Amino acid sequence: MSPDPNAPAGAEPPRSGRPKPLVSWRLAGLLVIVAGVATAGVVILQLTREVENFRAAKASTEEYGRILDGHRQEMQAKYGDLTAQHQQIVADRDNLLAQVKRLAGETEHTQAEREVLDQDLRRIAGERTVFERELLALQQEHADLQTQQETVEQERQRLEAELAKLKERSAEKRLKTALEESQRQYKELMAQRREAQREATRLKGQQKRLETEVAQLKSRLTPLEEKYAKLLLDHRTLKQQSSKIPGNVTEIAREHQRLLKDLADTHYNMGVNFAKRKDYPRAAIEFRKTIELRPDDADAHYNLGVIYAEHVPDRERALTFFRKYLTIKPRGESANWAKHYIATWQAWEGKERLE
Repeated sequence: MSPDPNAPAGAEPPRSGRPKPLVSWRLAGLLVIVAGVATAGVVILQLTREVENFRAAKASTEEYGRILDGHRQEMQAKYGDLTAQHQQIVADRDNLLAQVKRLAGETEHTQAEREVLDQDLRRIAGERTVFERELLALQQEHADLQTQQETVEQERQRLEAELAKLKERSAEKRLKTALEESQRQYKELMAQRREAQREATRLKGQQKRLETEVAQLKSRLTPLEEKYAKLLLDHRTLKQQSSKIPGNVTEIAREHQRLLKDLADTHYNMGVNFAKRKDYPRAAIEFRKTIELRPDDADAHYNLGVIYAEHVPDRERALTFFRKYLTIKPRGESANWAKHYIATWQAWEGKERLE
């Protein structure tokens, strides 16, 4: 039997008596090709989808790049604004430093003027005390002279009575001598009295002059107090402005606190001076200004308590300031006195409630 020409090379020739295969090798090859084409189509479809996905990703990436460019431009604009704000803040800080230095110079100048005024006030107060003592001494001498004059008058009357008696006894010469001596003493006493009156008039004139000088010093002191009030307002304004400036402002804050301390000390010293002059309402105002600047000033609270307890009677205020003093300085040198005052009025208030 001749071999099949369509059979693949190397294939075993069909044996006689066996049936032929149902599918030929060509059909099998065709199926393989079809399967390959189908597989290739699937692969091409997948590649097409991946290409579309890549194109979508590319478009998304380009959109994101445009968004990033917009953000970058916005950040650049913000950086320019921040740079301008930083320059403005630096300028404001330099301006505040200049204002603080100027205020420090004005404060020192004002304190120097105040020290000179305080020295003048102390000198005038000392002179006034000396003149008042001299006036009292002269008034005492005047009273003594009047007493001596009364004594001389009584002595003269007695001598005149004796003279009358001596006339009766024919001793007129001796009585005349005694009367002349009495009249001489009386004239000397009158001359001393006139001299004392002139001295008293002179001292009264000096007292009026001193009172005029004190009034002038007080009129000079009032503008200084107004200047201190303006300085305090400027410091508060600087404090509000400095709180808005970010960054390193430690030096400005330290200078500001030092100026506030100087102002508080100035008001406290003014309160002490007014208290020494027994101007207790003005002293209370200065001590309250001290507390506004330095709320933990124990001595200012104690002085206000004493003023309202003894000089400007206001029991509730006195108790309030004494309690604040004991809170700040419970073991201070005046703590026992403050405790005694508080305990006394608490006991009194309890007694009133019982009644």
